[in-house]
Amino acid sequence: MSDLEDLKKELEVIELEERLEMVQLIAADAADGPQSPNGNSSCCFGSGH
Repeated sequence: MSDLEDLKKELEVIELEERLEMVQLIAADAADGPQSPNGNSSCCFGSGH
């Protein structure tokens, strides 16, 4: 039975990691979005300064 519990824990961790990745992707998209065209992510690369 302990093996089954370990598998459940591993699955929970994988699901949490996938959700975290999704949240990070969405946050990155929002940072690059029209709300902040000169945000931290784009100001250093696009500009010639």
